[in-house]
Amino acid sequence: SPLSCPPTSTGDSKTMAMRFLVLLATTLAANALSVESGGVPVVTVVNNCPNTEVIYSIKGGDATPCNPSDCGSLTQVDTSNSFYVGFKPFHKYSNNNYGAATLAEVTPHSDGTADIDISRVEGFNYGVSMKDKDGAWSLVCNDVNCNDAYWLCDNSIGNKLFPATSKFSAKEIIITFCPANEADTDVFKAVNKCGKVERAQPTTQGPPYICQWNDWYDISKNGGTCVTGKIVDGKCAGANPVPVNTC
Repeated sequence: SPLSCPPTSTGDSKTMAMRFLVLLATTLAANALSVESGGVPVVTVVNNCPNTEVIYSIKGGDATPCNPSDCGSLTQVDTSNSFYVGFKPFHKYSNNNYGAATLAEVTPHSDGTADIDISRVEGFNYGVSMKDKDGAWSLVCNDVNCNDAYWLCDNSIGNKLFPATSKFSAKEIIITFCPANEADTDVFKAVNKCGKVERAQPTTQGPPYICQWNDWYDISKNGGTCVTGKIVDGKCAGANPVPVNTC
């Protein structure tokens, strides 16, 4: 009948088997090459900060809490992904501390690299580290005056005096808030045109360091530092990021 298959000889069976083995070997080799040459880095988030939860934002969009075990899966390729830690329970309208939080920012790419930076532009509340799981590189910022993070409240265009970002290769990137036993790094020393940390804060002051005004956080009761505004009725009034254009 038209749907029946012709009988297959022993020679045909051997030929088909050889073709299958060649195809299988080619596929495995291609997959191995793909793994070696790139692949979107996996992002893993760890939070050691007490009484907080991890918040993520895509392209500066809505701030949303995430479980640390799931946060990394939310990252989008070729897109700016920001993570920080906020109050628990978090509510984006009543206790959103985005204007006083340390940001871990990652833009992963399909070639196995990611643009990485730690930012104090919006403020600083807790230390954070970002590193390659295999140990090839790491950025660590434990305190408000660390070396490897964009300067506090500095929203200058392009951060030309201190472009503290780079593209790193990694199969897996570990972001850790409140890292333990990780010393501050100075990876971006060569690109710091001022040779020091600008807008450094006195050690007598404490977090959160606020760069953007909010009407709910009471510094007089909860502590903190109003970096670019002034305290009015316990609130950091009129605070906004201010460009650092001169050393």
